[in-house]
Amino acid sequence: AGPLSNIMIIITITISATTVILGIVIVIKRCRGCKRQKQGAVVKNKGAKENLMEEIRLTESKETV
Repeated sequence: AGPLSNIMIIITITISATTVILGIVIVIKRCRGCKRQKQGAVVKNKGAKENLMEEIRLTESKETV
């Protein structure tokens, strides 16, 4: 039972260590992704406003014709 329990302890430690490392990596990637998403959202919002203006212009031109 001695060597088996030691192996189990080593396995559990390695699993917990890898999960912690993975968690940190995921958080770091998310932080970077959030910054990119915020920049992307700003660009999308600008695009959305421009699209709305285009739609308004198109509807106005249709109404006048």
